[in-house]
Amino acid sequence: TTKEDVSSRGEETKEEDTANKTKKKKRRKQQQQHASNEEDPESTKSFATKFWKSSQNVWKHMQLNAQLVYQATQEDFVGRTMEASHKIVREFPKTRDRTLELMRKVLFWDWDPPGDDEAP
Repeated sequence: TTKEDVSSRGEETKEEDTANKTKKKKRRKQQQQHASNEEDPESTKSFATKFWKSSQNVWKHMQLNAQLVYQATQEDFVGRTMEASHKIVREFPKTRDRTLELMRKVLFWDWDPPGDDEAP
């Protein structure tokens, strides 16, 4: 055997060692993932309990929403809607006055930038 043959065998051995180490790491990682994926009865119970409580909360809020919709659509719905509309319309003049006052303030704002009083 020549020196080149020996050195090439050494390189092949290093490559094989690296490949084996990589395979071992992958295998260990897969084993860890498998171990963590096994169902723990306590975590399953906890999930089931959380799911049940969450479902109860959703049901309770659905009932509240249904009651609100039912109450909103009772016989006096039209009357209440008309009364609310009249209140809004009665506020139009006040809103207009406030908006115009704000527009005047903005329009006639003193636009002098700060520091103009100083002489150059």
